Amino acid sequence: MRELAKREVKKEIAVAESELREPDLRATRLWERMRIPAARWTQNQHPGEGPVWVISILGNRCLYYNRFEGGWGWGRYKQWGQVSEYHWQSDSEIYHIVFQTLFAIDNGGTG
Repeated sequence: MRELAKREVKKEIAVAESELREPDLRATRLWERMRIPAARWTQNQHPGEGPVWVISILGNRCLYYNRFEGGWGWGRYKQWGQVSEYHWQSDSEIYHIVFQTLFAIDNGGTG
């Protein structure tokens, strides 16, 4: 189980933004609207495990780093600063999640 330092989170965001620039301008625009400054949010589902990094918001969903699986995944939130549903799916690359989300928007799914 590996936790990311803030500099590592920023580096992963920079890689994602680099990957998003070229292939699909729509994906870049989506990311620009979803992203938030990286912040530590609390989570209640795994007591004693501490906060998680959240880097993006879309509706009532938040994109966070899942340290158990070593990747990024969507969770849900009801209150700003607290992940209320911590999901176990994850992807190692942020830009993959942005493309999956765009595909879901285009095709009526949830990503």
